[in-house]
Amino acid sequence: MKKPTSIKRPRLWWHVPLDFFIHGVVGFLISCAIGAPAVMLGFVVEKLEEFGVPHFTILVLTSVEKFILLVDAAAVICYVAISTYRELKAIFQHDDGDEGA
Repeated sequence: MKKPTSIKRPRLWWHVPLDFFIHGVVGFLISCAIGAPAVMLGFVVEKLEEFGVPHFTILVLTSVEKFILLVDAAAVICYVAISTYRELKAIFQHDDGDEGA
C-alpha cells in the first residue's frame, strides 16, 4: 500500500507572528514556573532570619535562590533567542524547487 504524500502548504503571513507570540507566552509561563520557587525561597529566608537561624544557613539559601533566578534568566534568554532564530528563518526561507521547471 502506498503511503499518502502530504501537501506542504505555504505559511500565511500571520503564522510566524502568531507562532512567535505563542512561544513567548509559553516561555513566560515556564519562566514563572521556574522562578516561583526562588521567590518563595526568598520569603522563607526572610522568615528564617526573624527566627534567628544561623547566618551560614541563610547565606546558603540566599545563594541557592540567586542561582535559581540566574539559571531561569539564562534559560529565558536562550529560549527567546532560539525562538527568534527559528521564526526569522521561517520568514526568510523560500522554496527554490519550482525554478527552472
